[in-house]
Amino acid sequence: MIAGMELSGIHQGLGSLEKQPRMSEKTFRDAVCERFGIPPERYAHEVFWRCVFPSTRLPVRLLSRVHPAYFRQDLELIESVADCTSASEVRSELNNFRYYYPIRGFGRRVLHLRISGQRLVELAALVFRD
Repeated sequence: MIAGMELSGIHQGLGSLEKQPRMSEKTFRDAVCERFGIPPERYAHEVFWRCVFPSTRLPVRLLSRVHPAYFRQDLELIESVADCTSASEVRSELNNFRYYYPIRGFGRRVLHLRISGQRLVELAALVFRD
């Protein structure tokens, strides 16, 4: 939960229905939870705050409390990459997501009140390196 936002009912991503991780492969969700020692239900929260632009953390925190639905697309993206099994798969899912949901609006495009796709891919590279 991100400042009162629930993930239930949120679109599960563009490719999540087609791809299911193999039993021997670690998913991005598993890798994040293992790396940072958190339970799976904290996955989205952890990824969200690690991928927010550092310079926007305070405004993002305030906006998430005043208008929690503003970050719905970010949470959809985080859930859509949860079952990816490599950093390249995360990048591919990010590219697909950005194609269908381009960054629009002054707050998201100019003020960067959103998660960073680059930070998401770097996080994936970090957790899959282990």
